[in-house]
Amino acid sequence: MFGRTMRRKQTSVLAMSSDFVGQLAYSGTLEILGRVEGDITVSGKVIVGPSGCCISNIKADAVEIYGEVQGNVDTMVLKLAAGGKLIGDAKYKSIIMEEGSVFEKLVSDHEETPASPVETELGYAGSVTSTVAEVQDPPPVQADMGAGSKKQLPGEVTADEEVPVKPEPSKKPRFQTVF
Repeated sequence: MFGRTMRRKQTSVLAMSSDFVGQLAYSGTLEILGRVEGDITVSGKVIVGPSGCCISNIKADAVEIYGEVQGNVDTMVLKLAAGGKLIGDAKYKSIIMEEGSVFEKLVSDHEETPASPVETELGYAGSVTSTVAEVQDPPPVQADMGAGSKKQLPGEVTADEEVPVKPEPSKKPRFQTVF
């Protein structure tokens, strides 16, 4: 109309019954409702729908996750919707996380300088560094009950007995942020 041609942005949908294995490159908006296994590179937006499952590294201008992504995401704008789950590293310029979304692993922004951790109600957000040191058995505890102590019951410790205190077995740390 009026001598101009309207150009629509192209959108492709990978249906719920689809199962794609391999590298995927696209320009426009790609909506994934099925399963994708392989790297995804999009000049535009990737939308992983509620039924979508990607075992992929995704690089796109914008990424919206309503389903599940297992892999790394590199984008300018990352949206994790309620019910969306990202298990992997994320590199982004801005992020939107709705209540009910799950994000596991390392979080960083596009800048090279590391951000200092910010304490939130849920713990620390930002880069997470964990240092594990070997735990030694502490020295035995001794108590002086003094004169006139009562008769010892089975399982009871007397004042002149040493009681070793052993630490709880350590568990491997796992980091998960749930909103």
